[in-house]
Amino acid sequence: MGGSAGAERGTASGLLVLAAAVAILLLIGSARAPAHYFVQLKNRLYHHASTASTVGELLDELGIQVDDPELLGIPLSEALTPGETIYLPLEEERVEQVLTVPPPVVYQTRPVEKPNGEAPRVIDPGRPGKLRRLVRLYRLDGKVVGKHLKRTWISRPKPARVELPVSPLEHIPSVEEILRDRLPPSRRLPPPKYFRKKLTMEATAYYNSESGGINKWTATGLEVGYGIVAVDPKVIPLGTRVYVEGYGYAVAADTGGLIKGKIVDVAMLTREEAISWGRRQVTVWIID
Repeated sequence: MGGSAGAERGTASGLLVLAAAVAILLLIGSARAPAHYFVQLKNRLYHHASTASTVGELLDELGIQVDDPELLGIPLSEALTPGETIYLPLEEERVEQVLTVPPPVVYQTRPVEKPNGEAPRVIDPGRPGKLRRLVRLYRLDGKVVGKHLKRTWISRPKPARVELPVSPLEHIPSVEEILRDRLPPSRRLPPPKYFRKKLTMEATAYYNSESGGINKWTATGLEVGYGIVAVDPKVIPLGTRVYVEGYGYAVAADTGGLIKGKIVDVAMLTREEAISWGRRQVTVWIID
């Protein structure tokens, strides 16, 4: 019985391995390899390698957009045949500009007893940036029926830094001061007068692993606690100073798998504090 059972298990195991191998081969075979296509306009020929399966997907990749797709004379849902040429009754006009973008201003404050007697001081004048702006206009019988805009940085602007003398209550702490003081959340602390922009965000809370939380250290190597917020770096870059309504000043120094888009996760010390904070909508002042 033991030998027969072992043989049956071996056969079953072999069948499972074979089934897995077949599934992998089918998956690899189903992956669409890039094919070459041509899109012929009246005055321009595009040659493009793509995994697109329809005319609409291919035109989206090329950035060929019109207000009324029926003007193209071909359904966007039409399936593509590798190597085919798609003819469109459009004429393309390109308008390119190089724009000078002034540097954004980042303010830092210096608390003084009588701020009205002192002038702001420019610490770093910054540097303008260069932005290439390419507009593609699509014409049919001379009339513009669509356009596509693409912006590309040639060189990004370097922020200017200006120091403002303010009263102690209006002082905006530096990153070093925020991380040194680690002040607990406060609703009494007024928001900053000087900031780059404001965002409306959804705010959640997490806490240090020493109190039962998930992590003790942030993604940037700082200890989880007051003065730290987790963000989506695509929305708020790491290292940015922020002021969170109902929480206070903090540094964007952590990330999280669920922190995507306009969500900010404020750090607490205890589970009770995190539960008390809950989930709420807040205004976030971006200082840097």
